[in-house]
Amino acid sequence: MTTLDSKPIIDESSVPFFPTALKIGLYGGLILVIYNLIANMTGLSIPSSITNSVLASIVQIALYVGIGIFVVKKHREDELGGHISFGRAFLVSLIAMVVAGIISILFNILYMTVIDPTFVESMIDGMEEMFANLGMDTDVAEEQLESVRDSFSPMSQITTGLLGGSLAGAILSLIIAAVMKKNPPTI
Repeated sequence: MTTLDSKPIIDESSVPFFPTALKIGLYGGLILVIYNLIANMTGLSIPSSITNSVLASIVQIALYVGIGIFVVKKHREDELGGHISFGRAFLVSLIAMVVAGIISILFNILYMTVIDPTFVESMIDGMEEMFANLGMDTDVAEEQLESVRDSFSPMSQITTGLLGGSLAGAILSLIIAAVMKKNPPTI
C-alpha cells in the first residue's frame, strides 16, 4: 500500500546505472580539466611550498568527492525513486570518478607535452625550491627530483594515474556509498 506522499519502490536491477555514471564522469572530467588548467596557469599546481601542495591536493580530492556525491544523488533521486543500495552507490561513484580521472590524465599529458612543454621543469624547479626551504640534503633532494622527473613520462602518468586514481576513487566511493545509501522501507 502506498500513500500519495511516498514514491514507488523501484528495483535497482531494472534501471541501468552506466549511462548516468558515464555522463557525470564526463562532466566531472571537464570540471577537472578546467581546474587543472586554472591551477597550471596560476601556479597553484607548482609545489613551491607545502601549503601550495596541500591546498592543490585538497581541492582535487574535494572535486572527486563532489563528483561521487553528485552522481549517487542524481541516480538515487532521479532514477531509483529515492533509494539506493551500498553496492550500487559504490559502483556508480567509482565509475564516474574513474571516467573523470581518465579525462584528467589525458588532459595533463596533452598539457605537458603540447600546450606547455616547460611545465614539468617548472614543477621540478618548484619542488627544488620547496626541498631547499625544508633543509633537505642536496643528494636526497636530487634523487627525489629525478624520481619525480621520471614520473612525468606519459606512460608513467597513465599507469600511476589509473592505478592510484582507481584506488583513491574506490576508497572515496566506499565512504560516499556508506553515507549516501538509502535502503527502501521494509514492508
